[in-house]
Amino acid sequence: VQWAKDEVADPRIEFCDDLSKADAVFAHSGGGALAGKVSQTQLVSWYAYEAALIRKDHLAATLRRAGLDKKAPGPTFDIETELDALLGWMDANPERFVMLKPYDLGRSIGHAVTRSLHQVLCYAGCGGYVAQPYVAAPHFLPAALGGAPKRKYDVRVVALL
Repeated sequence: VQWAKDEVADPRIEFCDDLSKADAVFAHSGGGALAGKVSQTQLVSWYAYEAALIRKDHLAATLRRAGLDKKAPGPTFDIETELDALLGWMDANPERFVMLKPYDLGRSIGHAVTRSLHQVLCYAGCGGYVAQPYVAAPHFLPAALGGAPKRKYDVRVVALL
């Protein structure tokens, strides 16, 4: 990938096109295709279930499967597959707003805050969104820790086990 070659200035690092000649392999979430192709001696930077950490729909589903959904800050609905549950939640909580978020974008790109059933149905028709209760009073990172006034932050932790 050219952009990676342009960014890496260390002369000790060489890019190669032949996987068998690489000392280290860096892969994105589609790295599963490499599973049978790397050797025991190659270093591999790839987490098999990266989507569970990155994509909002996978994170919510993983928490539910692990029995940890009560620890999450409110329900998360995949509006393609859990639209009925979302509409039921909205009916039971008419005063609450929902935030519609794309599965895989951050920094509020593509987000919408609404109570409108019509808008929820439009987003459901587009695909690729989750809905969560809108948090009206979010936690802000204190200025002493580098936070900006009234600015939310995103914390993702990756653990090596």
